[in-house]
Amino acid sequence: MISATGLPDTAEIGTDNYLVAVDGRVTWLEGRSERSEPGGGTGTLVAIARGFGRRGELAATSAVRVMGELYRPGLPGNPTRAMLDYIQRAHARLRARTMQSGPLDLGTSLTVAWVLEGRVHWVQVGGTRLYLFRNDKLVRLTPIHTQHEFEMRDGITSVGPDTGLVQAFIWGSEGLGDDAALRLEEGLDAGTEYLAPGDRLVLCTDGVTDAVDDVSMYDVLRNVPDPQHAAVGLGERARARGSRSHATAMVLRVNRVPARTIPVEREGSAKTFY
Repeated sequence: MISATGLPDTAEIGTDNYLVAVDGRVTWLEGRSERSEPGGGTGTLVAIARGFGRRGELAATSAVRVMGELYRPGLPGNPTRAMLDYIQRAHARLRARTMQSGPLDLGTSLTVAWVLEGRVHWVQVGGTRLYLFRNDKLVRLTPIHTQHEFEMRDGITSVGPDTGLVQAFIWGSEGLGDDAALRLEEGLDAGTEYLAPGDRLVLCTDGVTDAVDDVSMYDVLRNVPDPQHAAVGLGERARARGSRSHATAMVLRVNRVPARTIPVEREGSAKTFY
């Protein structure tokens, strides 16, 4: 179970938003206030979003609200696959609705993590991030959807500077094939990790990571065990280092997990920083 959730530390209201669904409640940011409503889901579902464009705030809010619909009764047989399929459908629906009102001028990065029965299932779109801190090691689980990331997957040698994000929720992609759709691959953009007591999960926007490098994030998590204080500490460090973007961080700590026979081993190929 998740013993504590560090509520997001947000530098200012704007293009960042978040979702926390736990203990039968779904909570997100609506303008300058938190809103909460009943939800009948299982486990702990969290999401973080960073919008961009003229209506970036709307994009981020729409993304986390639609992710809250996942927190409903019933447990899918394959939660990661169910999340991946759901995000593709939600993206297509919101994109089509947005284009009815004019040119597509908004999008959002989005990271969703669902803690169920001793595992975290996650899906990633864009540049927000999910980290795992375990046994004094920091691991980034999610990719960043830049041009170089997809060139590497396709075996293409980059010849120029990375141009930044080329994929986002609602906005779609750029030069990745069907640009109206999202290019998401299970095992790369969606995955599952077994959890162990004492693990901490960190979700953050690039307002944090642009100013707080991996060494500094590791330092905060190593020295600040309380999730709430760690979330605040990451936001404060980003601001102290001159972050000019909205900086939002969320920290979850795992207290215990169900007994199981499968050993705790990391899946996938996430990079270990420390």
